[in-house]
Amino acid sequence: MDDDKKVLDIFSLDKSKRILVWICEAVITFFFAYILMHAMVTPIYSAIGGYGKIAENANIAIKKRNRALVDEELLYFENEEAQIGEIAYGLSYSYDLFMSDFIKQDTNEPHNILKRFYIKFDSIENYYNYFKIYDKGFDLFIFDDTTSTITLKEEHIEGFNAVIDEADEMSPASQKLYDNYLNKFFLTFYSHILKTMKAENISLSGVSYAELQEAIDYSNNFYDTMIIICSVISFAVSWSITCIIIPLSNRNKRSISMIMMRIQRIDLNTFRILKKKRSLLIAFYNLVMYLFVLFLIPLPLINIGYLFSMPILLYPSLISLFICLFSFITLLTNGKNQATSDLLTNTIFVTNDTLDDIYKSKGYLIK
Repeated sequence: MDDDKKVLDIFSLDKSKRILVWICEAVITFFFAYILMHAMVTPIYSAIGGYGKIAENANIAIKKRNRALVDEELLYFENEEAQIGEIAYGLSYSYDLFMSDFIKQDTNEPHNILKRFYIKFDSIENYYNYFKIYDKGFDLFIFDDTTSTITLKEEHIEGFNAVIDEADEMSPASQKLYDNYLNKFFLTFYSHILKTMKAENISLSGVSYAELQEAIDYSNNFYDTMIIICSVISFAVSWSITCIIIPLSNRNKRSISMIMMRIQRIDLNTFRILKKKRSLLIAFYNLVMYLFVLFLIPLPLINIGYLFSMPILLYPSLISLFICLFSFITLLTNGKNQATSDLLTNTIFVTNDTLDDIYKSKGYLIK
């Protein structure tokens, strides 16, 4: 009798296809979230919150602030009328002028906006001390503590000469140093000055710097909050659709990618279609697994570098990414080609044909 028994071999989905399932579901979840974010959620949130008016007030405040800085000779623009709304242009141009004074060895330093602030609103001693602190690590300048004078080292005068001589050209090493000094010295020093003006509510040409900056900060904070909330809402809705609503709305509890690939997730013990509770548990695991797409959803409303200032979006994405990596390793080392979520739910993926063979072996009629 034993010789008459038939054995049915059940093969789980191979590793490459199992990985493809994960990629497809992550991409679909991201795609829905991205469309929702940019086509619906953000426009609605912006309209309800009145962001248009907030941004308009902030733009007016930015131009007033920048003009006040120009009037006080604390900022320069190469083309003031065209660039007044973007302080980055002014800071880059002001940096070139600042360095040109030192390259020319002009002791009057007519374009030294850092020094001018401390002469007008603080003390020249603080300027010298802060300059020395921020220059540390670069050592581009020579400091004379007796006379409190600052001079650019001779090798850098030669290396940066292209700033004042259009016929000259910086070497790649000098250009890299010059650019690094802009970001890590000049902009850091200037940022300290702006914070001081806000903290002490310094008046620039009769305009309160703190009041102008408050309107700008309010707009920036509102925008950041809007991006975070809309990203989370968009992801949550997309996850609900792709991982809960669609699987639970069809008889075999299949997601979009499973339908497209003609595969099925089944209980490893009973070889049956999953019940609703198990599908909801898998949806929760998918929430954790696909959360890494969260920080991609708001692009290009914000640039990729700015995301690092949004820990609410960044940290969950990084945690999810590490979990995905662990699950990927689990899949590669598992004999049944199970990812971590498959092991936790005791499930495997099989093709539709394999599932049909299981049903036939149990005596079901397959149409």
